[in-house]
Amino acid sequence: MKIDEEKVNAIPEEDVDRTSAEGKASSVQFVHFKFNNEQIEKFKSSSLNVEIGIDHNEYSHTTKLSEVTLKSLSADFN
Repeated sequence: MKIDEEKVNAIPEEDVDRTSAEGKASSVQFVHFKFNNEQIEKFKSSSLNVEIGIDHNEYSHTTKLSEVTLKSLSADFN
């Protein structure tokens, strides 16, 4: 995730094994982002550019979060 060009790396959830007995991995993976207070305030300010993306050698994609999405996610900080 980038908050006004500041990168915040995702931390994968590791406490639950989501791989089947046949070795098939789940298509749903959970990640968490640890924000400091300044990053939280920036995130809650819808005037800044916030992007979320994937940065992998085999696949790369980013998207800008909309104002509606930012407002909804910002409620999680309260």
